[in-house]
Amino acid sequence: LFRYETVNKNEELSKIALDLVVSQNSTPDLVKTNVQRLFRRTFAALASNGLLCLFNQEEDIYLLLSRTRVVEPYLRWRRKQPDGYSLPHPFFINCIPRKRLVTISKHLEEK
Repeated sequence: LFRYETVNKNEELSKIALDLVVSQNSTPDLVKTNVQRLFRRTFAALASNGLLCLFNQEEDIYLLLSRTRVVEPYLRWRRKQPDGYSLPHPFFINCIPRKRLVTISKHLEEK
């Protein structure tokens, strides 16, 4: 779990973002706006691809959905449950696109 603010205020990540958005015609305000936009769009892309899940909206806390440390262990556990087992899915499963879950499940079956 981590806060958006932690990533946003990371000096190394900010420097990388700054290098990506700065241009000869950029004003300091425009550069700052574009850096923030880059961070927001990156988070949105990671979330839409099921790699990040918003854990707590009020505190802006995210969960990194690592395939090997979060998704695969859950899918392995779920596969071992008897037919008709009806425990609700953990919240993070809803953050992962169905196609990605199917792909990971197939990969696990092949192992």
